[in-house]
Amino acid sequence: MNKLKIGIVGFGNWGKKIYQTLKGFSNCEIVAICDKKNINIDEKIIITDDYKDLIKRKLDAAIIATPNETHYEIARKFLLSNINLFVEKPLATSYKEALSLINLAKKKNLNLFTGHILLYHPLTWWLKRYLDRYKNWQLKIRRTNNFFASSQPKNILYDLGPHEISLILFLFDNKEFDKIDLKAEKGLINFNFFISEEIKISGKWGENQKGKERMIIAKSDGKEIIFDDSLTTFKFLEKGKEQVVKKINKKLPLYWELRFFLNSLINKNIKEIIPTERIMKVIDQIEKIL
Repeated sequence: MNKLKIGIVGFGNWGKKIYQTLKGFSNCEIVAICDKKNINIDEKIIITDDYKDLIKRKLDAAIIATPNETHYEIARKFLLSNINLFVEKPLATSYKEALSLINLAKKKNLNLFTGHILLYHPLTWWLKRYLDRYKNWQLKIRRTNNFFASSQPKNILYDLGPHEISLILFLFDNKEFDKIDLKAEKGLINFNFFISEEIKISGKWGENQKGKERMIIAKSDGKEIIFDDSLTTFKFLEKGKEQVVKKINKKLPLYWELRFFLNSLINKNIKEIIPTERIMKVIDQIEKIL
């Protein structure tokens, strides 16, 4: 089988991780990389500072890892040129733009995936198993960072929100949110999501000068799960006793996410675990409240 020809747009921190991960797949070849800054790679890969140069290549797909506000314009150009796409979250910075891209991809029968990486984290599936096994969970979420270019609520929402929203929709079977309460402070969004009377999710997104936090704590009738997606161990506590349920390889979950996308290029029947349109619709609801 011929190797899938892939182009990468954006070679910042995340673009580099995507590049390194893709190199581990035998069924694809990185043909070209675009970035505004100089790139030094000791390989026969086309380097350019204009993403339109990639459109001229016969690519099977492109991966967009540029700043959020550029996603819509770049993605639209690739879709109009009949190129499958993987776009780092968020797909766009408005529901209207995201829906436009989704509809364009459908019209052209192209794959359009968004990088909701927690859906491909192996421990996410273990978290769901335990949430399904026991009921009446109360979830507390903290996702903060210390390097925001802008602390405006919309920027925080679109940068951090897709992680938890995609995860919550997956964990609770894509159910509608009964109620959303929000309070925006300087550099922070405090939120309460209610899926039913039994399920309440509260937490915060935003700035934290001490560094990065990626924590979910779930509690139900003496049971507790601590899920830190930067770690490799899933722990379950019951009546104060801790049990290590699962350990994973550190290279995950980006590996699994990209493998899923590459497989979707071969088998068009492979679809996103939670549709991006659904995630963007919830983000749109939250933005209107903000």
